[in-house]
Parts: sequence; structure tokens; C-alpha cells
Amino acid sequence: MLWRLVSSLFPVLSLVAGQEDQFRHYLGVSYRFLMAVVFAVCAVFTPIAGPLVDFFYGKQFHSSAALLVVLVWSEVPIFFGVVIANAIIAKNLQRYLPISTVLGAVVNVVLNLAFIPRWGALGASWATVVSYCLAGIFLFLGIPQTRAFALQGFRIAFPPFVLALGITVVLTFLPWFFWWKLLFSAVTFCAGAWLTGTVRRGELERVWGLIKSSLTYARS
Repeated sequence: MLWRLVSSLFPVLSLVAGQEDQFRHYLGVSYRFLMAVVFAVCAVFTPIAGPLVDFFYGKQFHSSAALLVVLVWSEVPIFFGVVIANAIIAKNLQRYLPISTVLGAVVNVVLNLAFIPRWGALGASWATVVSYCLAGIFLFLGIPQTRAFALQGFRIAFPPFVLALGITVVLTFLPWFFWWKLLFSAVTFCAGAWLTGTVRRGELERVWGLIKSSLTYARS
């Protein structure tokens, strides 16, 4: 479904690239939807990472739960980067994308060399998160032509980020059973996303319409 959303919204962004208000509107729709999805995943899976690993692989692999937590949060810059990359291409600014790729690769290699000898697999996981954030988000804040796209994404991502982080912190100190944590995190995030405007009914209907149109076109 996420692929359908991205593939459906990119032509729209391209069509309205010269109409700034419409472009920002559809860019905001993309950010809101994908940020809601990725932070929902973070909010749901972070508090139950330990029990989840124990359930599927046994307690002997419990230490790998920390890796799962870090790598789940690494999806945030990936989702963010998908949106901003579409905006950059729609605005014919794709010449900046190779810079992002090279920066991410260089930073990842350097951090792996520094982190792995000291922290092992956990260090490699953090190297991934840092390099993704630098290459997929913060780099574009330093480029004047792409700064507005990144700032818009930051403003939209902030409420669901705080919500997901708050849920994670609260559930860390609550000795609840696995399923109660799962239910609480899912319900709380959905309610919070709705109240903060991260998820909007009209935009959800519009997004679903775009996905259905894309599915219909693909079948024909």
C-alpha cells in the first residue's frame, strides 16, 4: 500500500510542481501519511521488542532486541527520504540526490569503523541510523533549494515523533503483559495521531482514492 501511495502521489507532485500552494499541500499529504505509518510502527514495536524476540526465537536471543529497537527507528529517515526525494525530482532538483547517496555511504563506513570495535552489532545499527538521518534528512536542510521541503517534513513529523517517543517511555516503566502493551500503544498512537492532525479524514479518503485509481490503472 505504501508503494501505491508513493507511486500515486509522485505524478500529482510533478503536475503541480509549478503551483507552490498545491505542491506544498500534496507534499504535506505524503509526509503526514508516511510519518503516521512509520511512527506507528515505532510506537508499537519498540515497547514489545524484547518479548517479541523471546516469543519467536527464544530467550537466548533476547540481547538482539536492542538491535531491533534501533533498526525500527532507522525506518523514520528512510520514509522521510522517500517523500523528500519525490519532491526533489518533481522540482527537477535531482542533481542533489547523488550527494545524499555519497554522503550516506561515506558516513556509514566511517561510523562502522569507529562503532563496531567498541559496540559490535549495536554500533553498526546506530551507524545505520545516523548515516540515514544525515543523508536523507539533515543534508537537505543545508541546501537552500531543498530546505523548505525538509522543514515542512520536520514540522509534520514532530507531533507523531513526540507521541511515539512518549508511548515508548511510558511503557518502558509499566510492567504490563505483552498483549496489553501492544493494545495500549496501538490505540494511544491512533488516537493521538487523530487529535494532533497527523491523520485527517479528508486526506485519508483522498489517499485511498489515489491508491484505488492506481490499482485500477494497473489492472487495466
